[in-house]
Amino acid sequence: WQAKNVRHDKLQLRQPVWVTALAFLPTSSGADSSGGGAVSEEAHCFASATGFRQLRLYDSRASTRRP
Repeated sequence: WQAKNVRHDKLQLRQPVWVTALAFLPTSSGADSSGGGAVSEEAHCFASATGFRQLRLYDSRASTRRP
């Protein structure tokens, strides 16, 4: 996995990153009906929450990055 930092703000200052939570999202097909909360090996999407009250969704299957 390779990540880039977030873009600079309007004043060209570095924005701090403050990740407070990370969770893998269950797949919609073949989801575990037992309710155990186990993440399957096919889970490619995850969400991260920041201390600035932002929610970011990621999909590791995406072949290109948005500019």
